[in-house]
Amino acid sequence: MLAFIAGFLSLSIEVLGTQIAFSFYASSSEALAVSLCAFLTGLATASWLSHRYNETFLRTFEKLMVWTLFVLSTFVGIVLAHFDSLQLNLIRLSSSISGSHNFFNIGFGVLCFLYLFIPAVLIGILFPLANDKLSKLKISTGKVNLVDLIGAVAGTLLTGFVFIPYLGVSRSFALVSFVSLFVAFLISGQISRKYQVASFVLFLVLAPFAKSVYETKYVSVTNPSAEILYQEDSKFGKVTIVKNNIGMNENKELFINYRIMCRTSVRLAEDSLASLSFRKVEQPHMNVLNIGLGCGFTASTVLKSYADLSLDIAEINEKVAKGTATYFRKENNAVLEDPRVRLIIEDGYNVLKTSSKTYNRIFIDIEEPTIIQSSALFTEDGMRLAKQRLAKDGIFGLWSFDQKETAKIILNTMRKQWKYAAVYPIAESLVYFASDNELPDASEVTDLNRRKEIEDVPLDIIATVTNNPYPRYFDVNKVMHIPAGNVEPNEMKAAR
Repeated sequence: MLAFIAGFLSLSIEVLGTQIAFSFYASSSEALAVSLCAFLTGLATASWLSHRYNETFLRTFEKLMVWTLFVLSTFVGIVLAHFDSLQLNLIRLSSSISGSHNFFNIGFGVLCFLYLFIPAVLIGILFPLANDKLSKLKISTGKVNLVDLIGAVAGTLLTGFVFIPYLGVSRSFALVSFVSLFVAFLISGQISRKYQVASFVLFLVLAPFAKSVYETKYVSVTNPSAEILYQEDSKFGKVTIVKNNIGMNENKELFINYRIMCRTSVRLAEDSLASLSFRKVEQPHMNVLNIGLGCGFTASTVLKSYADLSLDIAEINEKVAKGTATYFRKENNAVLEDPRVRLIIEDGYNVLKTSSKTYNRIFIDIEEPTIIQSSALFTEDGMRLAKQRLAKDGIFGLWSFDQKETAKIILNTMRKQWKYAAVYPIAESLVYFASDNELPDASEVTDLNRRKEIEDVPLDIIATVTNNPYPRYFDVNKVMHIPAGNVEPNEMKAAR
Protein backbone atom coordinates (compact mmCIF):
# COMPACT_ATOMS: atom_id res chain seq x y z
CA MET A 1 0.00 0.00 0.00
CA LEU A 2 2.83 2.39 0.87
CA ALA A 3 4.57 1.68 -2.46
CA PHE A 4 1.38 2.37 -4.40
CA ILE A 5 0.56 5.54 -2.49
CA ALA A 6 4.14 6.83 -2.77
CA GLY A 7 4.00 6.49 -6.56
CA PHE A 8 0.49 7.92 -6.68
CA LEU A 9 1.23 10.97 -4.52
CA SER A 10 4.58 11.80 -6.10
CA LEU A 11 3.32 11.86 -9.69
CA SER A 12 0.03 13.50 -8.74
CA ILE A 13 1.93 16.38 -7.12
CA GLU A 14 4.32 16.46 -10.10
CA VAL A 15 1.43 16.95 -12.54
CA LEU A 16 -0.17 19.61 -10.32
CA GLY A 17 3.11 21.47 -9.87
CA THR A 18 3.77 21.43 -13.60
CA GLN A 19 0.28 22.81 -14.22
CA ILE A 20 1.13 25.77 -11.96
CA ALA A 21 4.34 26.38 -13.90
CA PHE A 22 2.39 26.26 -17.18
CA SER A 23 0.22 29.17 -16.02
CA PHE A 24 3.22 31.48 -15.76
CA TYR A 25 5.97 30.36 -18.10
CA ALA A 26 5.52 31.35 -21.73
CA SER A 27 7.35 28.24 -22.94
CA SER A 28 6.30 24.67 -22.15
CA SER A 29 9.97 23.65 -22.26
CA GLU A 30 10.79 26.13 -19.46
CA ALA A 31 7.85 24.97 -17.35
CA LEU A 32 8.79 21.31 -17.79
CA ALA A 33 12.48 22.01 -17.16
CA VAL A 34 11.77 23.75 -13.82
CA SER A 35 9.27 21.06 -12.76
CA LEU A 36 11.46 18.08 -13.65
CA CYS A 37 14.56 19.71 -12.16
CA ALA A 38 12.77 20.31 -8.85
CA PHE A 39 11.24 16.84 -8.76
CA LEU A 40 14.43 14.95 -9.64
CA THR A 41 16.56 17.10 -7.32
CA GLY A 42 14.13 16.26 -4.53
CA LEU A 43 14.36 12.53 -5.25
CA ALA A 44 18.16 12.74 -5.39
CA THR A 45 18.22 14.56 -2.05
CA ALA A 46 15.91 11.94 -0.56
CA SER A 47 18.15 9.12 -1.81
CA TRP A 48 21.20 10.79 -0.28
CA LEU A 49 19.42 11.24 3.07
CA SER A 50 18.23 7.62 3.13
CA HIS A 51 21.78 6.47 2.40
CA ARG A 52 23.42 8.85 4.88
CA TYR A 53 21.08 7.99 7.76
CA ASN A 54 20.10 4.50 6.67
CA GLU A 55 20.49 2.64 9.93
CA THR A 56 18.82 5.36 12.00
CA PHE A 57 15.87 5.59 9.63
CA LEU A 58 15.42 1.81 9.40
CA ARG A 59 15.25 1.44 13.20
CA THR A 60 12.25 3.77 13.31
CA PHE A 61 10.87 3.06 9.85
CA GLU A 62 7.17 2.83 10.75
CA LYS A 63 7.25 6.04 12.81
CA LEU A 64 9.25 7.77 10.07
CA MET A 65 6.57 6.83 7.55
CA VAL A 66 3.82 8.34 9.65
CA TRP A 67 5.70 11.57 10.42
CA THR A 68 6.70 11.97 6.79
CA LEU A 69 3.08 11.65 5.70
CA PHE A 70 2.03 14.09 8.43
CA VAL A 71 4.48 16.70 7.15
CA LEU A 72 3.50 16.03 3.54
CA SER A 73 -0.21 16.43 4.32
CA THR A 74 0.43 19.68 6.16
CA PHE A 75 2.65 21.16 3.42
CA VAL A 76 0.29 20.21 0.60
CA GLY A 77 -2.88 21.20 2.47
CA ILE A 78 -1.68 24.56 3.80
CA VAL A 79 0.93 25.73 1.28
CA LEU A 80 0.27 24.09 -2.08
CA ALA A 81 -3.52 24.22 -1.91
CA HIS A 82 -3.21 27.99 -1.45
CA PHE A 83 -0.56 28.54 -4.12
CA ASP A 84 -2.60 31.31 -5.79
CA SER A 85 -2.41 33.47 -2.65
CA LEU A 86 1.36 33.03 -2.46
CA GLN A 87 1.79 34.00 -6.07
CA LEU A 88 -0.56 36.97 -5.80
CA ASN A 89 1.46 38.30 -2.85
CA LEU A 90 4.66 37.79 -4.87
CA ILE A 91 3.19 39.81 -7.74
CA ARG A 92 2.02 42.58 -5.38
CA LEU A 93 5.49 42.74 -3.83
CA SER A 94 7.31 42.70 -7.18
CA SER A 95 5.11 45.48 -8.57
CA SER A 96 6.37 47.81 -5.83
CA ILE A 97 10.07 47.12 -6.39
CA SER A 98 12.24 48.85 -8.97
CA GLY A 99 13.51 46.40 -11.58
CA SER A 100 10.91 43.99 -10.28
CA HIS A 101 10.79 41.89 -13.45
CA ASN A 102 13.98 40.18 -12.24
CA PHE A 103 12.60 39.84 -8.71
CA PHE A 104 9.38 38.31 -10.01
CA ASN A 105 11.10 35.86 -12.35
CA ILE A 106 13.51 34.70 -9.64
CA GLY A 107 10.81 34.60 -6.95
CA PHE A 108 8.39 32.62 -9.06
CA GLY A 109 11.13 30.22 -10.16
CA VAL A 110 12.01 29.59 -6.51
CA LEU A 111 8.35 29.02 -5.62
CA CYS A 112 7.87 26.55 -8.48
CA PHE A 113 11.02 24.73 -7.42
CA LEU A 114 9.93 24.41 -3.80
CA TYR A 115 6.40 23.32 -4.78
CA LEU A 116 7.89 20.09 -6.15
CA PHE A 117 11.22 19.78 -4.34
CA ILE A 118 9.81 19.47 -0.81
CA PRO A 119 7.16 16.80 -1.63
CA ALA A 120 9.72 14.87 -3.69
CA VAL A 121 12.08 14.74 -0.70
CA LEU A 122 9.33 13.65 1.67
CA ILE A 123 7.93 10.93 -0.59
CA GLY A 124 11.26 9.91 -2.08
CA ILE A 125 12.85 9.15 1.25
CA LEU A 126 10.38 6.32 1.95
CA PHE A 127 10.86 4.24 -1.19
CA PRO A 128 14.59 3.38 -0.89
CA LEU A 129 14.11 2.67 2.82
CA ALA A 130 11.25 0.28 2.04
CA ASN A 131 13.48 -1.55 -0.42
CA ASP A 132 16.31 -1.72 2.14
CA LYS A 133 13.95 -3.11 4.78
CA LEU A 134 12.65 -5.79 2.42
CA SER A 135 16.18 -6.71 1.38
CA LYS A 136 17.15 -7.26 5.01
CA LEU A 137 14.18 -9.64 5.26
CA LYS A 138 15.37 -11.35 2.03
CA ILE A 139 12.13 -10.44 0.24
CA SER A 140 12.26 -9.48 -3.45
CA THR A 141 11.77 -5.80 -4.12
CA GLY A 142 10.49 -6.36 -7.66
CA LYS A 143 6.86 -6.40 -6.54
CA VAL A 144 7.33 -3.16 -4.60
CA ASN A 145 8.83 -1.47 -7.66
CA LEU A 146 5.97 -2.71 -9.83
CA VAL A 147 3.30 -1.51 -7.40
CA ASP A 148 5.05 1.86 -7.07
CA LEU A 149 5.03 2.32 -10.85
CA ILE A 150 1.36 1.32 -11.04
CA GLY A 151 0.60 3.97 -8.40
CA ALA A 152 2.63 6.53 -10.36
CA VAL A 153 0.69 5.80 -13.56
CA ALA A 154 -2.62 5.99 -11.67
CA GLY A 155 -1.64 9.31 -10.07
CA THR A 156 -0.60 10.78 -13.41
CA LEU A 157 -3.75 9.77 -15.28
CA LEU A 158 -6.25 10.57 -12.53
CA THR A 159 -4.72 13.97 -11.80
CA GLY A 160 -4.44 15.00 -15.45
CA PHE A 161 -7.78 13.69 -16.68
CA VAL A 162 -10.04 13.77 -13.59
CA PHE A 163 -8.78 15.85 -10.66
CA ILE A 164 -7.64 19.02 -12.47
CA PRO A 165 -10.53 19.18 -14.99
CA TYR A 166 -13.23 18.55 -12.39
CA LEU A 167 -11.75 19.94 -9.17
CA GLY A 168 -9.17 22.48 -10.29
CA VAL A 169 -5.60 22.70 -9.01
CA SER A 170 -6.26 24.00 -5.47
CA ARG A 171 -8.94 21.43 -4.66
CA SER A 172 -6.81 18.67 -6.16
CA PHE A 173 -4.00 19.60 -3.78
CA ALA A 174 -6.47 19.49 -0.88
CA LEU A 175 -7.57 16.01 -1.97
CA VAL A 176 -3.94 14.83 -2.17
CA SER A 177 -3.36 16.20 1.32
CA PHE A 178 -6.17 14.12 2.80
CA VAL A 179 -5.19 11.00 0.87
CA SER A 180 -1.73 11.28 2.43
CA LEU A 181 -3.24 11.85 5.88
CA PHE A 182 -5.58 8.85 5.48
CA VAL A 183 -2.65 6.56 4.68
CA ALA A 184 -0.81 7.90 7.73
CA PHE A 185 -3.88 7.05 9.83
CA LEU A 186 -3.96 3.47 8.50
CA ILE A 187 -0.26 2.92 9.14
CA SER A 188 -0.38 4.53 12.59
CA GLY A 189 -2.89 1.87 13.64
CA GLN A 190 -0.04 -0.65 13.54
CA ILE A 191 2.20 1.47 15.75
CA SER A 192 0.25 2.96 18.66
CA ARG A 193 -3.02 4.63 19.54
CA LYS A 194 -1.35 8.02 20.08
CA TYR A 195 -0.34 8.21 16.40
CA GLN A 196 -3.94 7.56 15.39
CA VAL A 197 -5.03 10.35 17.73
CA ALA A 198 -2.36 12.59 16.18
CA SER A 199 -3.76 11.78 12.72
CA PHE A 200 -7.23 12.80 13.84
CA VAL A 201 -5.95 16.04 15.43
CA LEU A 202 -4.06 16.90 12.24
CA PHE A 203 -7.24 16.27 10.26
CA LEU A 204 -9.06 18.82 12.47
CA VAL A 205 -6.21 21.31 11.91
CA LEU A 206 -6.21 20.88 8.12
CA ALA A 207 -10.00 20.83 7.73
CA PRO A 208 -10.44 24.64 7.91
CA PHE A 209 -7.74 25.12 5.27
CA ALA A 210 -9.47 22.61 3.00
CA LYS A 211 -12.80 24.29 3.69
CA SER A 212 -11.38 27.64 2.56
CA VAL A 213 -10.22 26.02 -0.69
CA TYR A 214 -13.56 24.37 -1.42
CA GLU A 215 -15.62 27.44 -0.54
CA THR A 216 -16.01 30.36 -2.91
CA LYS A 217 -12.97 32.55 -2.42
CA TYR A 218 -12.27 35.60 -4.53
CA VAL A 219 -8.70 36.70 -5.05
CA SER A 220 -9.07 40.47 -4.81
CA VAL A 221 -7.71 42.31 -7.83
CA THR A 222 -9.49 45.62 -8.36
CA ASN A 223 -12.10 45.86 -5.63
CA PRO A 224 -12.17 43.67 -2.49
CA SER A 225 -15.83 44.54 -1.92
CA ALA A 226 -16.97 43.35 -5.37
CA GLU A 227 -19.99 41.05 -5.36
CA ILE A 228 -19.17 37.54 -6.59
CA LEU A 229 -21.74 36.36 -9.11
CA TYR A 230 -20.03 33.17 -10.23
CA GLN A 231 -16.91 31.24 -9.36
CA GLU A 232 -15.68 27.81 -10.37
CA ASP A 233 -12.33 26.09 -10.61
CA SER A 234 -11.13 24.96 -14.01
CA LYS A 235 -7.95 23.36 -15.25
CA PHE A 236 -6.91 26.81 -16.47
CA GLY A 237 -7.49 28.53 -13.14
CA LYS A 238 -10.30 29.88 -10.97
CA VAL A 239 -12.99 31.50 -13.14
CA THR A 240 -14.66 34.42 -11.35
CA ILE A 241 -17.36 36.85 -12.45
CA VAL A 242 -17.93 39.85 -10.19
CA LYS A 243 -20.15 42.91 -10.13
CA ASN A 244 -18.80 46.25 -8.87
CA ASN A 245 -19.10 49.97 -9.47
CA ILE A 246 -15.79 50.59 -11.22
CA GLY A 247 -16.30 52.81 -14.27
CA MET A 248 -20.07 52.40 -14.35
CA ASN A 249 -23.00 51.17 -12.32
CA GLU A 250 -23.19 47.39 -12.14
CA ASN A 251 -19.96 46.92 -14.05
CA LYS A 252 -19.19 43.21 -14.46
CA GLU A 253 -15.74 41.68 -14.78
CA LEU A 254 -14.46 38.23 -15.72
CA PHE A 255 -11.26 36.94 -14.11
CA ILE A 256 -9.19 33.80 -14.44
CA ASN A 257 -7.33 33.68 -11.14
CA TYR A 258 -6.25 37.32 -10.71
CA ARG A 259 -5.97 38.08 -14.46
CA ILE A 260 -8.81 40.16 -15.82
CA MET A 261 -10.24 38.95 -19.13
CA CYS A 262 -12.90 41.56 -19.88
CA ARG A 263 -15.24 44.06 -18.26
CA THR A 264 -18.46 45.74 -19.35
CA SER A 265 -17.14 49.22 -18.58
CA VAL A 266 -14.43 48.90 -21.24
CA ARG A 267 -15.53 47.06 -24.36
CA LEU A 268 -14.92 49.52 -27.20
CA ALA A 269 -11.88 47.60 -28.48
CA GLU A 270 -13.73 44.25 -28.63
CA ASP A 271 -16.72 45.89 -30.32
CA SER A 272 -14.46 47.67 -32.81
CA LEU A 273 -12.62 44.44 -33.63
CA ALA A 274 -15.87 43.02 -34.97
CA SER A 275 -17.77 46.04 -36.29
CA LEU A 276 -14.94 47.63 -38.32
CA SER A 277 -14.27 44.45 -40.28
CA PHE A 278 -17.84 44.26 -41.62
CA ARG A 279 -17.87 47.61 -43.41
CA LYS A 280 -18.36 47.57 -47.21
CA VAL A 281 -19.44 43.92 -47.18
CA GLU A 282 -21.60 42.76 -50.08
CA GLN A 283 -21.43 38.96 -49.74
CA PRO A 284 -24.73 37.07 -49.34
CA HIS A 285 -23.44 34.79 -46.55
CA MET A 286 -20.37 34.77 -44.33
CA ASN A 287 -18.66 32.20 -42.12
CA VAL A 288 -16.99 33.71 -39.05
CA LEU A 289 -14.68 32.17 -36.45
CA ASN A 290 -14.28 33.86 -33.05
CA ILE A 291 -11.50 32.31 -30.94
CA GLY A 292 -12.08 33.18 -27.29
CA LEU A 293 -15.60 33.76 -25.98
CA GLY A 294 -14.67 35.78 -22.88
CA CYS A 295 -17.61 37.99 -21.98
CA GLY A 296 -19.11 37.50 -25.44
CA PHE A 297 -18.69 41.13 -26.55
CA THR A 298 -16.88 40.41 -29.83
CA ALA A 299 -19.33 37.65 -30.75
CA SER A 300 -22.30 39.87 -29.89
CA THR A 301 -21.05 42.68 -32.13
CA VAL A 302 -20.39 40.21 -34.96
CA LEU A 303 -24.02 39.12 -34.85
CA LYS A 304 -25.26 42.72 -34.80
CA SER A 305 -22.93 43.82 -37.61
CA TYR A 306 -24.10 41.35 -40.25
CA ALA A 307 -27.31 39.36 -40.42
CA ASP A 308 -26.53 36.56 -42.89
CA LEU A 309 -23.69 34.69 -41.24
CA SER A 310 -22.71 31.58 -39.31
CA LEU A 311 -20.55 32.13 -36.24
CA ASP A 312 -18.31 29.46 -34.71
CA ILE A 313 -16.99 30.36 -31.24
CA ALA A 314 -13.98 28.38 -30.00
CA GLU A 315 -13.59 28.63 -26.21
CA ILE A 316 -10.99 26.46 -24.47
CA ASN A 317 -12.50 26.82 -20.98
CA GLU A 318 -15.99 25.38 -20.55
CA LYS A 319 -16.36 27.12 -17.15
CA VAL A 320 -15.95 30.50 -18.89
CA ALA A 321 -18.70 29.54 -21.34
CA LYS A 322 -20.94 28.42 -18.47
CA GLY A 323 -20.49 31.65 -16.51
CA THR A 324 -20.78 33.94 -19.53
CA ALA A 325 -23.98 32.26 -20.72
CA THR A 326 -25.71 33.22 -17.47
CA TYR A 327 -24.06 36.34 -16.06
CA PHE A 328 -23.22 38.26 -19.25
CA ARG A 329 -26.43 37.27 -21.03
CA LYS A 330 -27.84 40.81 -20.93
CA GLU A 331 -24.54 42.47 -21.90
CA ASN A 332 -23.90 40.19 -24.89
CA ASN A 333 -27.53 39.89 -26.01
CA ALA A 334 -27.68 36.16 -25.18
CA VAL A 335 -25.11 35.40 -27.87
CA LEU A 336 -24.92 31.68 -27.09
CA GLU A 337 -28.67 31.30 -27.63
CA ASP A 338 -28.55 32.73 -31.17
CA PRO A 339 -29.32 30.01 -33.77
CA ARG A 340 -26.47 31.31 -35.95
CA VAL A 341 -23.92 30.43 -33.27
CA ARG A 342 -22.06 27.15 -32.75
CA LEU A 343 -20.01 26.90 -29.53
CA ILE A 344 -16.90 24.70 -29.74
CA ILE A 345 -15.22 23.83 -26.42
CA GLU A 346 -11.74 23.42 -27.81
CA ASP A 347 -8.34 25.07 -28.07
CA GLY A 348 -8.56 27.64 -30.89
CA TYR A 349 -5.20 26.52 -32.27
CA ASN A 350 -6.55 22.98 -32.64
CA VAL A 351 -9.69 24.30 -34.34
CA LEU A 352 -7.54 26.10 -36.91
CA LYS A 353 -5.39 23.01 -37.34
CA THR A 354 -8.14 20.42 -37.76
CA SER A 355 -10.97 22.36 -39.39
CA SER A 356 -11.63 22.07 -43.11
CA LYS A 357 -13.96 25.06 -43.08
CA THR A 358 -13.17 28.35 -44.85
CA TYR A 359 -13.99 31.53 -42.93
CA ASN A 360 -14.56 35.06 -44.25
CA ARG A 361 -13.57 36.56 -40.91
CA ILE A 362 -11.35 35.14 -38.15
CA PHE A 363 -11.12 36.98 -34.82
CA ILE A 364 -8.76 36.07 -31.98
CA ASP A 365 -9.96 37.61 -28.73
CA ILE A 366 -7.97 35.86 -26.01
CA GLU A 367 -5.27 36.37 -23.41
CA GLU A 368 -1.84 37.80 -24.06
CA PRO A 369 0.96 35.77 -25.75
CA THR A 370 2.68 34.91 -22.47
CA ILE A 371 -0.11 32.56 -21.30
CA ILE A 372 0.93 29.11 -22.42
CA GLN A 373 -2.47 27.88 -23.58
CA SER A 374 -2.84 30.85 -25.93
CA SER A 375 0.74 31.60 -26.99
CA ALA A 376 0.73 29.30 -30.04
CA LEU A 377 -1.87 31.47 -31.77
CA PHE A 378 0.54 34.44 -31.79
CA THR A 379 3.36 32.56 -33.52
CA GLU A 380 4.12 32.22 -37.21
CA ASP A 381 2.62 28.71 -37.21
CA GLY A 382 -0.60 29.93 -35.59
CA MET A 383 -1.04 32.75 -38.07
CA ARG A 384 -0.18 30.48 -40.99
CA LEU A 385 -3.02 28.20 -39.91
CA ALA A 386 -5.34 31.21 -39.68
CA LYS A 387 -4.33 32.24 -43.20
CA GLN A 388 -5.11 28.72 -44.47
CA ARG A 389 -8.60 28.84 -42.95
CA LEU A 390 -9.28 32.38 -44.22
CA ALA A 391 -10.99 33.12 -47.55
CA LYS A 392 -8.91 35.00 -50.15
CA ASP A 393 -10.78 38.25 -49.54
CA GLY A 394 -11.12 37.60 -45.79
CA ILE A 395 -9.96 39.69 -42.84
CA PHE A 396 -8.03 38.47 -39.82
CA GLY A 397 -8.54 40.44 -36.58
CA LEU A 398 -6.76 40.15 -33.24
CA TRP A 399 -7.31 41.79 -29.84
CA SER A 400 -4.54 42.22 -27.27
CA PHE A 401 -3.68 44.14 -24.13
CA ASP A 402 -1.83 47.41 -24.68
CA GLN A 403 1.75 46.12 -24.53
CA LYS A 404 3.54 48.26 -27.06
CA GLU A 405 6.80 46.37 -26.65
CA THR A 406 5.21 43.21 -28.09
CA ALA A 407 2.94 44.97 -30.58
CA LYS A 408 5.64 45.36 -33.22
CA ILE A 409 6.56 41.68 -32.91
CA ILE A 410 2.94 40.57 -33.33
CA LEU A 411 2.48 43.00 -36.20
CA ASN A 412 5.49 41.75 -38.12
CA THR A 413 4.52 38.14 -37.53
CA MET A 414 1.20 39.01 -39.21
CA ARG A 415 3.03 40.73 -42.07
CA LYS A 416 4.87 37.47 -42.68
CA GLN A 417 1.54 35.92 -43.75
CA TRP A 418 -0.55 38.77 -45.14
CA LYS A 419 0.13 41.56 -47.60
CA TYR A 420 -1.29 44.21 -45.27
CA ALA A 421 -1.29 44.39 -41.46
CA ALA A 422 -1.86 47.26 -39.03
CA VAL A 423 -2.30 47.86 -35.30
CA TYR A 424 -4.82 50.31 -33.82
CA PRO A 425 -4.70 51.46 -30.16
CA ILE A 426 -8.36 51.62 -29.13
CA ALA A 427 -9.49 52.40 -25.57
CA GLU A 428 -7.16 50.45 -23.24
CA SER A 429 -6.31 47.75 -25.78
CA LEU A 430 -4.76 47.04 -29.17
CA VAL A 431 -6.67 45.84 -32.21
CA TYR A 432 -4.84 44.34 -35.20
CA PHE A 433 -6.14 43.69 -38.70
CA ALA A 434 -4.47 41.74 -41.51
CA SER A 435 -5.59 40.90 -45.03
CA ASP A 436 -4.36 40.46 -48.58
CA ASN A 437 -6.92 43.11 -49.55
CA GLU A 438 -7.94 46.49 -48.16
CA LEU A 439 -7.82 46.85 -44.36
CA PRO A 440 -10.70 48.32 -42.33
CA ASP A 441 -10.45 52.05 -41.64
CA ALA A 442 -10.23 52.52 -37.87
CA SER A 443 -8.89 56.06 -37.79
CA GLU A 444 -11.90 57.56 -36.00
CA VAL A 445 -11.47 55.30 -32.94
CA THR A 446 -7.67 55.03 -32.96
CA ASP A 447 -5.33 56.84 -30.60
CA LEU A 448 -2.80 58.12 -33.15
CA ASN A 449 -0.25 59.22 -30.53
CA ARG A 450 -0.13 55.75 -28.98
CA ARG A 451 0.13 54.23 -32.42
CA LYS A 452 3.22 56.34 -33.07
CA GLU A 453 4.69 55.16 -29.74
CA ILE A 454 4.26 51.56 -30.88
CA GLU A 455 5.97 52.24 -34.18
CA ASP A 456 8.90 53.91 -32.40
CA VAL A 457 9.42 51.41 -29.56
CA PRO A 458 12.74 49.49 -29.57
CA LEU A 459 12.84 45.71 -29.23
CA ASP A 460 15.79 45.23 -26.88
CA ILE A 461 13.87 45.95 -23.66
CA ILE A 462 11.96 44.04 -21.01
CA ALA A 463 8.20 44.38 -21.48
CA THR A 464 6.37 45.65 -18.40
CA VAL A 465 2.64 46.11 -17.97
CA THR A 466 3.05 49.29 -15.98
CA ASN A 467 -0.61 50.31 -15.86
CA ASN A 468 -1.67 47.05 -14.18
CA PRO A 469 -1.28 46.77 -10.40
CA TYR A 470 -0.57 43.06 -10.82
CA PRO A 471 1.79 42.97 -13.81
CA ARG A 472 3.35 40.09 -15.72
CA TYR A 473 6.92 40.46 -16.83
CA PHE A 474 8.58 38.74 -19.72
CA ASP A 475 11.58 39.10 -21.98
CA VAL A 476 10.16 39.99 -25.39
CA ASN A 477 13.06 38.62 -27.39
CA LYS A 478 13.19 35.43 -25.34
CA VAL A 479 9.46 34.75 -25.46
CA MET A 480 8.95 35.47 -29.14
CA HIS A 481 12.43 34.38 -30.30
CA ILE A 482 13.28 37.64 -32.05
CA PRO A 483 17.01 38.35 -32.50
CA ALA A 484 17.90 41.58 -30.67
CA GLY A 485 19.67 43.01 -33.71
CA ASN A 486 16.54 43.06 -35.86
CA VAL A 487 15.20 46.53 -35.18
CA GLU A 488 13.54 47.66 -38.39
CA PRO A 489 10.14 46.12 -39.19
CA ASN A 490 11.12 44.97 -42.67
CA GLU A 491 14.15 43.15 -41.24
CA MET A 492 12.37 41.37 -38.40
CA LYS A 493 11.81 37.66 -38.49
CA ALA A 494 8.40 36.32 -37.54
CA ALA A 495 7.94 34.69 -34.16
CA ARG A 496 8.49 30.95 -34.28
